[in-house]
Amino acid sequence: MQHNANKLAIMRGSSQYVNPRHYNVQEIGLGKALAGLGWRVTVYSSGPKEEVIPVQEGLVWHELPRIGGRLTGWPHRGYGSLLREGADVIQCQDLSNLGIVSAHYAAKRSRVPLVLSLGEYESNRRLKTWLTQGNAALIRSQVQGVLCKTKAAMRYAGELRLQPAHYAPVGIDPDAYDATIQEETRERISAIRAAQAEGYTVLMHIGRMDKEDNLSFLLDVMQRVNARVKLVLAGEPKAFVEALPSYGQVRDRVWLLGRVPNSQIGHLLQASDAYMTCSSYEPFGMAAAESIYHGCPVLGYAAGGIAEIVRHDESGWLLEERDAEAWARQLDEFIERGQLRAWRDGCFGQGRSLLWAERAKAYHYVYEALLAQQRAAAGRGVSR
Repeated sequence: MQHNANKLAIMRGSSQYVNPRHYNVQEIGLGKALAGLGWRVTVYSSGPKEEVIPVQEGLVWHELPRIGGRLTGWPHRGYGSLLREGADVIQCQDLSNLGIVSAHYAAKRSRVPLVLSLGEYESNRRLKTWLTQGNAALIRSQVQGVLCKTKAAMRYAGELRLQPAHYAPVGIDPDAYDATIQEETRERISAIRAAQAEGYTVLMHIGRMDKEDNLSFLLDVMQRVNARVKLVLAGEPKAFVEALPSYGQVRDRVWLLGRVPNSQIGHLLQASDAYMTCSSYEPFGMAAAESIYHGCPVLGYAAGGIAEIVRHDESGWLLEERDAEAWARQLDEFIERGQLRAWRDGCFGQGRSLLWAERAKAYHYVYEALLAQQRAAAGRGVSR
């Protein structure tokens, strides 16, 4: 593949160690699509040790050792690494991490455009609010474009005086899902099919199991549903769910799978009848996008990215309140009239629009416009 001279360096946050060998990483899907448009992309992240992973031609993952903890850490030597990269554009991922400091000063020193990819919006959490507001004040004079993953993030960018803001939602990387079904996954699918044959509707939820507010709510819904329903939970830690008081009342209808390889998630979603998401704060709704892409309709609380990913009454249903009784009644109604099956066609119709190959175009256009402005400004300086 022929690549132009444009280089993009992306500085990820440092809230957790995420390696593309084991996880579906947003920036990898974006990087693949941008490489197809001629960009050379390096994604910087933090990990237990330094590691460079060539993902494909035009895309490299560079892990740097992390300093600090999950919430307040940052990639060691991030600033120097960005300077040595010699990127034409530097992008930082979200505001609530300290990696943004390296990106800000590297862009300033290199005199290249700084772009912010923003998923956050106004939060009730004080630490997150403090970090986003403080980092916004730091980069405000330097940032030249804000790529907002949701419309809520666009509104928040305006409140933080970070402009110009562009709507640029996240996408799906189809290469992240393995067509081969592993033996353990095959056994789980067989169990799902057996339950469905017995008349059960199988619901699924993916994510961290230690979000008590979410898991308690879902278990509360399970207690109130009259229909025959099973809930599949994929994620860790299982012990946290098992310790919840409400778990004991529905344990015979809940399957705790633990961690499921991301490459296998698609097979389980395809086998399930619906995906449940109830987070009160959802920066981009990646799991819901994955679910729709794999043909599994979503019942979700209309917050953040969920409200924009789910096409109401086409690929799922958006609920405006987190009321377990109301969710249970709605679910019973949908199951009784076979609505979940009808929405599967809507999911498949929407799936292609969720791919990074389509969504990366918005990012590409912003980068190209910034570089064109930079070249024009340089030309005016020479003419003087």
